[in-house]
Amino acid sequence: MATAQESALKDCLSQKLDCDTLVFIDAGVMHLLSGMTDQLDPTDPGVYFSSEDLEARGLVPFAREQGVQIVDDRATVRLLRSHDHCLTWK
Repeated sequence: MATAQESALKDCLSQKLDCDTLVFIDAGVMHLLSGMTDQLDPTDPGVYFSSEDLEARGLVPFAREQGVQIVDDRATVRLLRSHDHCLTWK
């Protein structure tokens, strides 16, 4: 049985277009550990992980090993501003 977080990620990915950007924040950064690679390539150019949230969970070294794009809060704001519409999935 899928957890609520796994279901949310699956729902989100089912709606994602190639031009969309995903930013994993808060507890969402834990998807990096969940084997999400069967659903999404975490090194995809449109996928980002919050540096502050990775750091809070001790995941920065692991994220760097995985080659994911890490963005700080300022870069997250720039990403949000670069899109006309933003959605949050929980």
